[in-house]
Amino acid sequence: MALYEKHRSQNGFYKAVGNLSHGLTFHAHLHTSFELLHVFEGTISVWVNRQKYVLHKGQQILILPNMIHEYKTEESNTLSRLIIFSVDYLPEIAKEAKSGLFRHPILEYSSENFRKLIDLHEDHFLFRSELYRIAAQYAKNDPIPVTSRQSSDFAQWLSEYLEAHCTEKISEKTVAKAIGYHPRYLSLLINQNFGVSFKILLNEYRIRIAKTLLSDSAKSITEIYTAVGFDSQSSFNRNFKLITGVTPREYRAERSLIPQTTSPL
Repeated sequence: MALYEKHRSQNGFYKAVGNLSHGLTFHAHLHTSFELLHVFEGTISVWVNRQKYVLHKGQQILILPNMIHEYKTEESNTLSRLIIFSVDYLPEIAKEAKSGLFRHPILEYSSENFRKLIDLHEDHFLFRSELYRIAAQYAKNDPIPVTSRQSSDFAQWLSEYLEAHCTEKISEKTVAKAIGYHPRYLSLLINQNFGVSFKILLNEYRIRIAKTLLSDSAKSITEIYTAVGFDSQSSFNRNFKLITGVTPREYRAERSLIPQTTSPL
């Protein structure tokens, strides 16, 4: 089981183009949308339904709806970017996946073509036509066996609860009471299904909100760590670097430099 992302499980022609990432590490999660990851520099390991794939420069991976996946950056100089889009864009591939047919997900796709796809994201028909080019390449890949399909009920509930309450002063006991489980049983479930402790999972939610505030607001770091639920700046800094690989100040500085690159990605 894995973290269920409700905000990436919308109906209709939904899409989201992520920012350039200097380090992409995220625990197991799933949603009902497609996810397309392209690597511009370096190497990223991707686990899809517990199968490991290694992406190098100029490669991308197509994650299908409801597939458990996680990322781990292998090199400090890695640059990558994500596009997330709803099943309505590629209904034929979505239908194939729903029937249980999955294919090798890695695609050879130049960085130039991926930039083109990003440029087209505001034009519905051109964006969709380029996605069909990607789908055509994916459809030629060999099928792969799927050894396990797991229910996401618990993960979905926990995701929705943490999205609503992660900035509050909550604990494992608080969550256990809300779901009606004994705290030890909840702890066991989280460790078995996510591979991390409740504390790490909670901090990851908080850091995700902090990253948005660091990128899109003028709030001070003191205001941000307080807003997302940390008790001290030292705890915030330590957990932020543990999860992202950089300090909050370094992350904010990197975000401010991205628009100034000579070759925008």
